[in-house]
Amino acid sequence: MGIISSLIYLNTFHMKSYIFVLSMIIAMRTVTYAQVVDADYILDGKYITVKNYVQEETRESVHKLSFDFGESVLTNTWVIEQLSRATILKIDFVFTKYKMTSDFNQRQLNTKRIESFMEKAPHVFQNTAIIWNVYEQEEDPDREVNQKKFHGFVIYCRDDISSEKKSSRSRKPSTDALIVADYIDKTKCYKTEKKDIVRKKKSKRIPTGKYLPRSFKKSDSGVRYDNASIWKRRKEYYQEYRIDTVTIDVLVPDSTCMAAKYGELESSMVSHTISTRLVGFNTVDTVVSAVLNRNKNWKNMIIVEDVTGSMSPYIMQTLLWRKLNDKATRAKSFVFFNDGDSRPDGPIGRSGGAYYVSSTNDDDVEKTCQSTMNKGGGGAGPENNIEAILFAQTKRTELEEIVLVADNWAPVRDLSLLPQVKVPVHIIVCGAYTGNVNIDYLNIALATGGSVHTIEDDFNDLAKLTEGSTLTIGSQKYKVKKGKLTLVR
Repeated sequence: MGIISSLIYLNTFHMKSYIFVLSMIIAMRTVTYAQVVDADYILDGKYITVKNYVQEETRESVHKLSFDFGESVLTNTWVIEQLSRATILKIDFVFTKYKMTSDFNQRQLNTKRIESFMEKAPHVFQNTAIIWNVYEQEEDPDREVNQKKFHGFVIYCRDDISSEKKSSRSRKPSTDALIVADYIDKTKCYKTEKKDIVRKKKSKRIPTGKYLPRSFKKSDSGVRYDNASIWKRRKEYYQEYRIDTVTIDVLVPDSTCMAAKYGELESSMVSHTISTRLVGFNTVDTVVSAVLNRNKNWKNMIIVEDVTGSMSPYIMQTLLWRKLNDKATRAKSFVFFNDGDSRPDGPIGRSGGAYYVSSTNDDDVEKTCQSTMNKGGGGAGPENNIEAILFAQTKRTELEEIVLVADNWAPVRDLSLLPQVKVPVHIIVCGAYTGNVNIDYLNIALATGGSVHTIEDDFNDLAKLTEGSTLTIGSQKYKVKKGKLTLVR
């Protein structure tokens, strides 16, 4: 090899090494999202047929992503940036059934539109807690009328109690921390009582064995067929509902206390409610206290809790449960985390914002919690749950299990660190109003031999699932594939 050839070889070698190292650094700092919800999952469900789509009235914030008629390129991608920090509850996909030519494929266009959204906001398709609806607008004989209709995604997002992101240097407490502090003070004059509430819980879609005509007029008049035929008629389903009675904890004034000076304790301080039309029912979500009271077998544990965004109602429940169980508490140790203090969404495994406290004194626990909330309120939707769990793991060598209090609507951005978790993780999912549980938390429990808990149910046998096994939670079905749960229709 000549001198010039050698120099070219060395330069090429060093350039390749540089590119490799650079790509590794970028990979370490970048969050990758596994596609969980795909176009087939969304489009294989039941369509809601309407003449013209009308946006629901709700107290929650709403964003729209739109397409031109017959196109699959998003016209307002700037909305995606707003979604990066939003907690998405529900998405309506809206299209118009209209055929100009016999070879037009509506399913193909709908798939491309969903994939366009997925390409711009992959994190949205990682979250299995989000409700998806497909609205099919009836076609009008006039093409121009169809063109004027809305086509795209209507995205309903939760308005968090406080959207403030306080700097660690700020002397002013965050709104969330002030609410919690006020709550702590008022609970000194309140006690808990058990109360049964009845709620209607969606179970599953059942096929009727019949097929729907392609004509909406025939469908509306009750015409049904026994087979799909060459017209590829869609299957007809009906929704099965089950009525559930749930026991919850409620706060009532303690007659032995000077509660009068505080007035009535606002219900918003002990519960989190959401628009009835948005998720199907109002709920008083006392999941934290309900699960901790049910699972008295958790002994040598540490509670790891997300204190970002609208987790305030659940933080209050944890602190109240701690007060009511102070004489025989099973949790003296806590880790509160905010995903990076005043600089959220940092490098995977090194974001910070997790704080440990171990004390039998209520004030110590409460002060650490409020301090963590003041230092940061989180950044984008996904949180650094695994980093907080690993931090807790280093604090207690005799630790037998971890109880993670997590936001069901926030995906986990550092799942790559999961193999480092060496103790079972029991996850209390907050905000599972629809019965659906975020798949990230199911996989954490599966990998660690832990469990997942909602206000109604305890899923304690995840570790017993074998390859190919299926699991149904809420209206969703999961299957174990290569050691992980995957969403199936």
